Amino acid sequence: MLKAVPYTGLDELLDDDLRFEDIRSSPSGRTLVVVATNGIICLFAADTSSRPVRITRHVELSSASLASPHGVDFLSEDVIVVANRAAWLTFYRIPNVDAWQGRINVEPIHEMDSVWFGRKGATRNLEGRDVSCGPGSVRVYGKRLFVTCNNLNTVTAHPYRFQQERIETGDGAVVAQSGLEIPDGISISRDGRRMAVSNHNDHGVVVYRTTDKTQSCVLRDVDLRYPHGLCFDPTGRALYVADAGERHVHVFFNPDGEWDKPCDRSAFKLPAVGMEAFRKTKEAAGEEKYRALEGGIKGIDVDPSGRIVVTTCRHQTLRFFEAAVATVESAFAAE
Repeated sequence: MLKAVPYTGLDELLDDDLRFEDIRSSPSGRTLVVVATNGIICLFAADTSSRPVRITRHVELSSASLASPHGVDFLSEDVIVVANRAAWLTFYRIPNVDAWQGRINVEPIHEMDSVWFGRKGATRNLEGRDVSCGPGSVRVYGKRLFVTCNNLNTVTAHPYRFQQERIETGDGAVVAQSGLEIPDGISISRDGRRMAVSNHNDHGVVVYRTTDKTQSCVLRDVDLRYPHGLCFDPTGRALYVADAGERHVHVFFNPDGEWDKPCDRSAFKLPAVGMEAFRKTKEAAGEEKYRALEGGIKGIDVDPSGRIVVTTCRHQTLRFFEAAVATVESAFAAE
């Protein structure tokens, strides 16, 4: 269903020890943003229509306001929001591509705290390891920000307004909590009817109906260890799920897009991490008890066309995959 696509670019200039987490395509698909828990935001100018895919420029952004950045999304082509594991949400205007050079310091144009996020820098003990309590992932849909957070294992929705160069955010309300344990990644289907959350410590993905906030199904696979980043394709009938602990990306399918039945096997799985990168990341985790949690893909996204899936992780900054047929839509039609 997916095949690797080669690319040319500049990632060899990046620090090989950056711990990359989430990745997101801009609304136009021309810019990729990747966050690293080291406190770095990386931007890539990408042409995903060319073969090989071309990365024409890149830049690293740093800021004292970044505190273990883990999730990211675009509000517009030049404004992003970052979920900081050790703090809260921070918003930045990214520099124009013509100014990209080396490392650029940026200041937030807005910061958003919440009673759901806990204290800045707080941790809690989970099975012998300290887990940061702050926001893990964020997705922008309509006029709301959907945020996963470790503090009380919640997904909250926060209203926002972006006008006249200002961002205003409001108090959030819980839209999912029961049964979650370390909600890592989040995705909203393009029609807004479904929300998928990777339930890290329960080794599955929970899909919700956004209309009534009820759980519609749980997705599992015997080989899916620690689900992390995930994304719906544009049709809402395919869900790509990254496994942080193993080499595979799992693809779950639901032909009618309703996601109302549990599933205990992914339809397709792809070894998305090279063996050397996988080994180096496992070894870099240090203590043996942490190695099961590392090595695999952390961030995953699909470009606006739905044809290109892009992934990121430590020691493998970018890797691109393409549907074997023109689009996921035509793949369903062919079945």
